[in-house]
Amino acid sequence: MMIFLFLTGTRLAYVNDILMTLYLPRGAVKTLKYKYTSGSRQDGIVDASAALEHCQREDDVIIFYYDEDKEGKQGFIPLRRGKLLSCICEDGQLYYRVQLGNFCFSSDPEQLNEEVASVLYPEGYEKYHHIRLAVRSASGYQIEHDFIDYTEESWIYTAHRMAKTERFQKYYTVFAKISMFETGKNKELICGENGYHLNAGKGYYLVLSYYVPHFNEKPFSEIPFLVSDAMRFCRIPENSNYFESEQNRLEIPFRPMKVEENGQTMLFMQVLQKKVDGKQIYYPMGMLPISVEGVISPLCKYLCVAGLVAGIGLTSYIVQFPFMEKLTQLNSIIESGTELSRYEQFALDACRIYEKYSEIITGAGAALNAVFTFLLVKITGKPKI
Repeated sequence: MMIFLFLTGTRLAYVNDILMTLYLPRGAVKTLKYKYTSGSRQDGIVDASAALEHCQREDDVIIFYYDEDKEGKQGFIPLRRGKLLSCICEDGQLYYRVQLGNFCFSSDPEQLNEEVASVLYPEGYEKYHHIRLAVRSASGYQIEHDFIDYTEESWIYTAHRMAKTERFQKYYTVFAKISMFETGKNKELICGENGYHLNAGKGYYLVLSYYVPHFNEKPFSEIPFLVSDAMRFCRIPENSNYFESEQNRLEIPFRPMKVEENGQTMLFMQVLQKKVDGKQIYYPMGMLPISVEGVISPLCKYLCVAGLVAGIGLTSYIVQFPFMEKLTQLNSIIESGTELSRYEQFALDACRIYEKYSEIITGAGAALNAVFTFLLVKITGKPKI
């Protein structure tokens, strides 16, 4: 079984859902909501087959854009493959929480339209007179395998097709796609249900691919934008970048800062211009969760702290060791004619070495004590008074 979820673009909230569906990386989670009418009424936008009781975690999902022009001609543009994580009914709304997968494209849109329409309107469009935005159907697998492609070029093909639709011609739209890589590696990082998990101190680079169909091709034209995170844990440069062409790929390097515990933040993009050529700019206005973890695990951190505290105590004892008092005590035992035990003989030898190299030992001990204290402050993040 497969769940078909449709976004119409008839309201601004749906427009942003469409742009975010094309923006978020593989593995990220997008929640889509639809008004739900329970019972047997036929005017609900959620089909009874896609109701809460029929949805299960790991159900396959395809998210479509549903387009209808002024003449009533319909089109179904596949956007993303996904997996259903949960379906929740609350206050008359059904919330489908979908983990996004591959981007989609149909090389035969006319045939795809017919197949999807047969799922949505099994008894004919005239009977329903409206679109159902959520349907669960067994024929979804045939549609997916026979009429939908998943290639590296799927995203840009879909963005080009979306830009030609009547609704998106009204806006100055920025289609964007985000991904992330570790410095020195070409393999894309995996985004989980709770966003990206990054390690403090490591180098990363964020890749932003964009397509601006109505880009003004006049010389020196540009659209300023920022990519930043709410808590600034990622240290992404705050200076503006620019969309300087119709289509391009930008790389933004950054290195997350060290945090005392796991740092939680949200990554977002902001276009610093509201209109171009009299058209309102629309772009993906949503946030991507990111957690920044320490370089060492909590267990290793505790072991390091314990070792450094022990080192500070030992070096402090060495620096302040009363070797002269101990040496005098041991010499008095020798003068009394009493034979020294093994421990006392070892202590005597150690005290004589300490006396000979006292300046070097106390200096090295003080230096080590300072180094251990510095490392302790760096690891714990708090000065010890």
